[in-house]
Amino acid sequence: MTVLSDAAVQGGVRKLAIVDDAYDPPAGREISENAYNRFVTALEDSPTLLEYLAPLSRLRAEHLEDWERFTEEEALIQALWEVHLRDSTDSEVAAAAHGALDTLFDEIRTDRISKLQQLKPLEDLLSETSASLLKLGADSAPEVVAHVDVVFLDLYLSGEVGPPQEGVNLPRVRSIARGKGLPGISRLFAV
Repeated sequence: MTVLSDAAVQGGVRKLAIVDDAYDPPAGREISENAYNRFVTALEDSPTLLEYLAPLSRLRAEHLEDWERFTEEEALIQALWEVHLRDSTDSEVAAAAHGALDTLFDEIRTDRISKLQQLKPLEDLLSETSASLLKLGADSAPEVVAHVDVVFLDLYLSGEVGPPQEGVNLPRVRSIARGKGLPGISRLFAV
């Protein structure tokens, strides 16, 4: 056992959570018009792909007519994302459909991989404890987070909030955070 796992056991920590937008499913606005057009072209070139994807995601031919309307179909995009995450080796059509979905989600996947790689060291560290680890998206329900013992929260959960601007007194912000956070951490390690 490590110091962290010992402290978690002694401190009664049973649930940990990381809240980060890297765990969010993609939003329609994240799909570029170029990616959408390449996806549509792949489906038009091979009509069997639409036939394959339709029952799995409720994708219909009219979804291939207008990028703006397509990006408003959040449930459809979520369903296509879930199909995209599945194994694609069960048939040639499945592999081709997965390739078409790769073109649709390529930019998003690249962004997510970068974010997930940044979270990996934290995930690995926390996995050394006996506590269960929840990986929650930015829009997680407060009642889910409320039942977690320790939460690691992404500082920039919203795309609307950028990095700190010049002139912001970061040392003061750090001082306040340390004043509130360090006593709790000290109590945990004192156990």
